[in-house]
Amino acid sequence: MRTSVNLPDETIATVRDRAAADGITSAEWMRRAILEAVTPRHPDEHPAGTPGTTPTDTPTPRETDALTARIASLEEDIERARADAVTARESALTATAAAARADGLAAARLEELERVRSDLERERDGRRRDLIETAAGYVRTALPSSSTTAAETTRRTLRERVRDWLNR
Repeated sequence: MRTSVNLPDETIATVRDRAAADGITSAEWMRRAILEAVTPRHPDEHPAGTPGTTPTDTPTPRETDALTARIASLEEDIERARADAVTARESALTATAAAARADGLAAARLEELERVRSDLERERDGRRRDLIETAAGYVRTALPSSSTTAAETTRRTLRERVRDWLNR
């Protein structure tokens, strides 16, 4: 937003001199000065002298102590954050290793499942063959008598055996 402000000529000259010393435009220097003035600070923080420069006033012992305490607190926060990052990396590596072990176990279980499934199929096929051979034996037994009753009995027996086998 564009704003106009009337300032004394001496103030404008000072702004231009300081902006030139900082290597920025007068408008940028004023923007920084206004932002610095309206930005809330921690009560123990020493305000900067001019935008883009270091303070010219010597801080009081109380201000120095407050800044030293703040620096120590920030350094502790940085160390905690670094330790947390290391812990997070280690946890990620542990989780990755656990996931790899779980994948390997799942693959082994899948292979085992396929082997068991194959064995069951072979066993089922063997039972079918046995059933067919048994049925053929009953039919061969029934054929020589050529009796209608014997053939009917054989069919009934076959049906019952097939039903029993399918219900297993």
